[in-house]
Amino acid sequence: MPPFYFALDPLLDRHRRVEDEKRQRCARRRRERDDALRARDRLVSALAARAASRSDARSLAVLDARIAVQRRRLAEAESALGNAADELMTASRERRVIEKLRERRRREYEREEARRDELEIDEANALRRAR
Repeated sequence: MPPFYFALDPLLDRHRRVEDEKRQRCARRRRERDDALRARDRLVSALAARAASRSDARSLAVLDARIAVQRRRLAEAESALGNAADELMTASRERRVIEKLRERRRREYEREEARRDELEIDEANALRRAR
């Protein structure tokens, strides 16, 4: 019997590539979020330090405005990360569905192979007994 062949292997390969791209995108978004988080934390620390040193109100207001901008950037980065994570989960789910189908087909193929082997053995035994 010919070796196992799964007609959807090209589709499975494509889903694996898509999932890998989504995983890389998710990692980039995570790094962007982490960078935004660190930048916000640095600004908050700078504000606290200036407030403790009793800097002028204008300087504190500028720093406070920069923190507000950074908080928006952080929120956008977190949203982008959430979207990327959702896309990755969807891509993983789609790949797993095809992999499960492939495994099911492989098991069917192996059962059919075993059944054919058994029939050949039975036929050989029947011929041997007939002699």
